[in-house]
Amino acid sequence: MLVEPLLGHSRGEQQDRGCGRASGAPQRHGREHERGRRLERGLRAVLRRIRFQRRQPAARHDDSGSNGRDPLSPRPPQPDGRGRSREEQVSEPEAHPPGWLDADLLVFDDSGLGLSNPTDPTTYNEIRTEWKFDQFIPDSCTECQSGQQTAIIGWGLKNDDTLKVSGFSSYGDGVIGTYFLKMSAADFKKLLLDKTGLVHDAFPDRFERFFIEGMQHTSLIAGFDTTKVGTLTIAGFTRAMVDGTADWVDTLENGGK
Repeated sequence: MLVEPLLGHSRGEQQDRGCGRASGAPQRHGREHERGRRLERGLRAVLRRIRFQRRQPAARHDDSGSNGRDPLSPRPPQPDGRGRSREEQVSEPEAHPPGWLDADLLVFDDSGLGLSNPTDPTTYNEIRTEWKFDQFIPDSCTECQSGQQTAIIGWGLKNDDTLKVSGFSSYGDGVIGTYFLKMSAADFKKLLLDKTGLVHDAFPDRFERFFIEGMQHTSLIAGFDTTKVGTLTIAGFTRAMVDGTADWVDTLENGGK
């Protein structure tokens, strides 16, 4: 029923197009208008059918082999070849667990380290209301209730020993520090170093930082392949995390001073 409206062309129109017949702008406009009306009618018909079906009571009927069972209800457990029920099959531990259970989880936290202005919680309260992110904060992360969400990184590292996190930021991030948190560059730098330092001190082998001077927001703007601290680029630092080599180490430009 809806094939022609959805295709949008009648057979005659398709032949016109295939033969390359010229037609004036008013004719084209008229055909497009008519196609639009057909499409609209077709969609309205679909919506009417959906509304009609929603108003109908749920049908319950017998089909061959159902023995009076509601076809939408769960089937009873079916034994397998060894006489085990479905529940027994599901509960039986796998001899070879999936490979992803043993995989490392590597995170590159790019200029989003969960900081908030400790003297002005306005922005924090606004985004908590609008984004409703606090529904995802675990109750057991007591440090997260203070407004400094950097603590969620530490919570993740504590509860998942396969997790490793790299944190990137500039000391005076102009987007996070200046625009959102309305902090001076010096105050933002101190907050950044203090809060991420707590996580690094607790997990020195699984949380490493790459912090640079300036106000750049994100490693891409700073220059992922070109920005260096000493001889190490952001890209090299990230590669070292993936490869597990010695270059994945806390890297703070000017020693964080």
